[in-house]
Amino acid sequence: MNTNVLDVWNGEAYKEIRRRIASFQILPQCRGCGLAGGIKPEYRSNLTDHIDPEQEKRYINVTTSQLQTEEMFTISITTYENPDWLKTLFSSLARTLSNRDIPIVITDSSSTIVHKQIKKIANFSGLNVELTQFAGSMIEAVLDAAKRVRSKYMCLCDADLCFLKPGWDELLLNYLQSGYDLVGSSIRYKTIAEPNFMLCPTNVIIESRLATSESGEHGRITDLIRDQKKKAVLFQKRVDFSGSRWGSIILDNTGHELVYHNYYSARVKKPNDIPEIEFRLHKKHIKSIDQNAHDIQYYMDNHWPDNLESYLRSTLD
Repeated sequence: MNTNVLDVWNGEAYKEIRRRIASFQILPQCRGCGLAGGIKPEYRSNLTDHIDPEQEKRYINVTTSQLQTEEMFTISITTYENPDWLKTLFSSLARTLSNRDIPIVITDSSSTIVHKQIKKIANFSGLNVELTQFAGSMIEAVLDAAKRVRSKYMCLCDADLCFLKPGWDELLLNYLQSGYDLVGSSIRYKTIAEPNFMLCPTNVIIESRLATSESGEHGRITDLIRDQKKKAVLFQKRVDFSGSRWGSIILDNTGHELVYHNYYSARVKKPNDIPEIEFRLHKKHIKSIDQNAHDIQYYMDNHWPDNLESYLRSTLD
């Protein structure tokens, strides 16, 4: 059978390759032959498309221009002097996102030296990242990002998260398509969404100014959603680890592990810097922020997608 080479060149497969090149996105690569562009989507799997867990050899252009996107939501991450956790977060995003083209905007208030480290991590993440250096408070950083993105919804994420559930972005989209306007963690207050992991309309974030209300810290977002008679789904179940592992595993509403969140009490450079008095008695067990990040990264590299709770319990003294 004769095949016109122009028909092939102008076909959908090559159009997709050209689109990715033009937008500085990563080309999938066939594990068998190394063909740039990979194989047809209907035949793809983890065995047929090259996926590098460390993402060390992948490059994505990082800019500070306004995000131009029609995606349903943008992931917003604010950072301050915590490159170790950001590396772990990005590693988990690369493994768990179904749509790796989802825009991720990082607003960084770190020192110039640390900002360079964060830029390097973003450059080699293999994700669709915009990085901005910002001088201001963390709340101001979130609001700045919200004013720059064009997606209808924003997913607020603390930098010290590690996503565990494959396809969690599809889970959030399913909630949106089912008529929910607010999806988020609610492991502390139980009645309001917490911005360590929260998806809600971008305009609500801006209107709320992340203010605290009688409902709780940053409760104004949930109050606005309820005032507008919109629906919310809150993840209230968690598994806690004190002792030598300080953090919470947030479960989805079916009881499956969704995301790991580093405790506030563990966000210290040294155990002697523990900010909460009630935790200081346990300082010999509290890890520094970078050690905790490295330990969770080890789990992601060597044990994920096995159950994190089981793994952590097996390592407890």
